[in-house]
Amino acid sequence: MSNIKTFSKKKDGGTRLAAHFTVSEFASKDGADEVKIDLLLVQHLETIRQHFGKPVTVNSGYRTPAHNAAVGGVKDSYHVKGMAADIVVQGVKSKDVAQYAESLKIGGIGWYEKSNFVHIDTRPGCVRWKDAGNNVVKTFGTPTPSPGAKYTNSPLVGYTRLVNKHSGLRTHCIDRITPHCVVGQVTAARLGDIFSGTRDVSSNYGIALDGTVALYVEEKNRSWCSSSNANDQRAITIECASDPKPPYAFKTVVYNTLVKLCTDICKRNGKKKLLWFGDKTKSLNYSPKPDEMVLTVHRWFCNKSCPGDWMYARMGDLAQKVTAALAADSSPAPAPAAATKCPYVEPTKDIQYGAKGNNVRWVQWHLNKAAGEKLAVDGIFGSLTKAAVLRFQKNKKLVQDGIVGPKTRAALRKAVG
Repeated sequence: MSNIKTFSKKKDGGTRLAAHFTVSEFASKDGADEVKIDLLLVQHLETIRQHFGKPVTVNSGYRTPAHNAAVGGVKDSYHVKGMAADIVVQGVKSKDVAQYAESLKIGGIGWYEKSNFVHIDTRPGCVRWKDAGNNVVKTFGTPTPSPGAKYTNSPLVGYTRLVNKHSGLRTHCIDRITPHCVVGQVTAARLGDIFSGTRDVSSNYGIALDGTVALYVEEKNRSWCSSSNANDQRAITIECASDPKPPYAFKTVVYNTLVKLCTDICKRNGKKKLLWFGDKTKSLNYSPKPDEMVLTVHRWFCNKSCPGDWMYARMGDLAQKVTAALAADSSPAPAPAAATKCPYVEPTKDIQYGAKGNNVRWVQWHLNKAAGEKLAVDGIFGSLTKAAVLRFQKNKKLVQDGIVGPKTRAALRKAVG
């Protein structure tokens, strides 16, 4: 909803309206002291600034009636009301700016292709035009996905249930991760039920109370998770099972899996560092280097405590552990050891999720040898071991049930040789 304020250029010119915009930037070009500004307009411009990560120049903001007439503006121009701005985003095509602004459901948008700027206003309703106000168009088209983006999904996934609660292809490269708390100790299936319900919510991944990694929205698509279009266009969102009451603590297995999942996300997206600044303004204004990923939190975009005080207090620890894991992974690999015989006896019964002991160690040892997995040979058939079994079964075109039966054991044995 519009919220028009009147300022003095002389007294309030340096007043910051948002992280990247001050009053003086919207002042009328004829030197008038009075400046009218719709704060909703500023909010839209800040969202655009954060999305593209590039400076936004306001060519024309508020206009006095006299200045508006002098530049040939229409009599009832939204510039005169303080509800409009003509902008240029440094290094970004005006069409891309217009398309992204349209995705924000802004009232009035004019794409001036020849002059290379975009007009934005906060009028009621929805109007789009190109180059002239009377050249009305229905749409500027779908925002262009990040150039050259090649998206994959995590191999750690042990449960998949894709939901249609997303905005389609991202319009920004992935350079953020946003962990959330579910506010409930849920299974992967239960979280899928929530996302498949009537609420318009989703996340890219979920981590269930047993540590299972679930995929609900593919990484290539923008989920509906953080109450911020600008954040979710560039962030991988992860809902984590948590206690239902403050401080919404995670189980150890959930937190450890979050570390592994974040490490995998960073690695596949070419990142060597995961950063946590602990400050909203610094985090949202930071332009990550090509090899950096930034942590953000839901509470920065709406009145929520998510990801809960328990997880919020561990964001720095998460960043450190992931960065350390990435550094270790990039270290030169030791010379391969000579092949050795499996020290565990092959099981004679089906092995599946929840099993423990040497039968599971046999499975883990063979998965590491046969499929290049990096499982801890700890004798615990948890979510990571199940995910590895499913990947092996898929690769060998076996029934993908996550159970190590006679056919899967034979395939493992053959693969090791």
